[in-house]
Amino acid sequence: MPAYKRLLLVLPVAALLLGSCAETSSSPSSPTTSAAVSETPSPELTPVDPADIPKGLFDEKPLDGKYQGLFLKVEDFDNYLDSPAGWRTDAEEELGEEPLEFVEQSCDFPVGQTPWRGREQHAWNASQFGPVMVQQIRHTGKKEADVLIEQIRPHIESCQAKGKVDSSMYEGTSYTYELVDSTSVPGSVMWKRTSHFENPEDGYDTNVTYVGMMSKKDCLILFLWGMTPIMQEFATPEILLDAMKTVSEK
Repeated sequence: MPAYKRLLLVLPVAALLLGSCAETSSSPSSPTTSAAVSETPSPELTPVDPADIPKGLFDEKPLDGKYQGLFLKVEDFDNYLDSPAGWRTDAEEELGEEPLEFVEQSCDFPVGQTPWRGREQHAWNASQFGPVMVQQIRHTGKKEADVLIEQIRPHIESCQAKGKVDSSMYEGTSYTYELVDSTSVPGSVMWKRTSHFENPEDGYDTNVTYVGMMSKKDCLILFLWGMTPIMQEFATPEILLDAMKTVSEK
């Protein structure tokens, strides 16, 4: 069993970051609505009836070959092999057939309302127990990706100002948000999300995940970095920023 999957079994709280897969409202056929944030979405992201979405705009087919080159490769992480959370040479992991959704990670912002014409994700495991990095590429169209990134930045700032935001999915769980400077990566936004658990089952009352979004070619590229409480001190933002810079140069 891949280390990533073992980790989800050993550390149940890590599954909180994958929880949106189990929320029916996050599926492509049922666009997510904002629950924890009262601000009205911009017109471009106003909730729509799935019946009004042209067939094929939420297409789970693999990405076209011309976009495959945007994925990170294991050798892109070589500069971290000497770090405490050094990358294994067999670092790439299988995530299974269900693509991760980005609902809770974005403070309930309706990321899933931007249609895609192909979606694929890869993941890498730093050492045996993490941290984990996930890269998901959605063929959305450049304009759509740019609009989403511009709209989510002030939304995260609003969530940051609120302090702890209660989870709409998990009782006893709340989140704090912090916008991270990603101006070194053109067309991007990045933030830190810290999960706070009132009754942790494994002794870890916090878990840190960094989330990144960037526009490249005709795609929206999403990143999750961290997700493992036991190794959260090694999930530094610089590693994700370097990964995003690498992709921006591809």
